[in-house]
Amino acid sequence: MSWLRPWLSPLELLDEDADAELQEDIIEIVFNILTHDENIEGFANNPDAISCVIKAFDTGNAKTKVTAAKILFTLLTYNDNKLVIGDCGGLKSLIHIIKGEEDYSNMMYVVKAIFNMCMIKRNRLKAIDDGVVKVILKKVSDGAYVYELWANLGMLSTHGKALLQIIELDGVCILLHNVRDNNDKASIENTMTMLD
Repeated sequence: MSWLRPWLSPLELLDEDADAELQEDIIEIVFNILTHDENIEGFANNPDAISCVIKAFDTGNAKTKVTAAKILFTLLTYNDNKLVIGDCGGLKSLIHIIKGEEDYSNMMYVVKAIFNMCMIKRNRLKAIDDGVVKVILKKVSDGAYVYELWANLGMLSTHGKALLQIIELDGVCILLHNVRDNNDKASIENTMTMLD
């Protein structure tokens, strides 16, 4: 897809010291281009393009990172992308954003992107190895994004390694606290499923 290369090539050269506004503008342009399905498909078949977007997580400002998360969320409409994004380090970058993101709407793109990626078993294990269980439990214990993060934790808990981490990180207490202090039926059901 030759039209995409000129927009992404500046990202390949950028690092932490690069102009944040330039990164923000380029990522925003790419996001706007991806509003058409045929562009999504072409972009998705280019692992180098996906790698450039993932690099923006490490070098961009907060707005750039959220827009990059929106791009990944858009690309995840195609199952093949879930593997490519996982293989390019996308999960680790998204998990890192969860640690610091406070804006609800921004966080939803990140949480939904992780959920969609973890529908693939191989990505689930990568997310667990990259520390997603610890990050989710920390956010939930702080009272943030409980329902959305619980859905992710519920899916991850189908893997034995995640269950061990939940136990080791005192997640059972966090889960029980959530049941006691929560009025949301779906969150309580997710919690009870994990405790079952």
